[in-house]
Amino acid sequence: MAKIVILDIEVIVIVTIDDKCTKSLVKESLAINERRNEENNKQSY
Repeated sequence: MAKIVILDIEVIVIVTIDDKCTKSLVKESLAINERRNEENNKQSY
């Protein structure tokens, strides 16, 4: 049983019973967002 929570259009976090799995997914999405933000910042200059 996995519950999908949409916090932001770009961030989809899958919440599962396994906490470790959830935490790693959250870290992964944050890392992806940071990369996207860096790319966006480069484009705006």
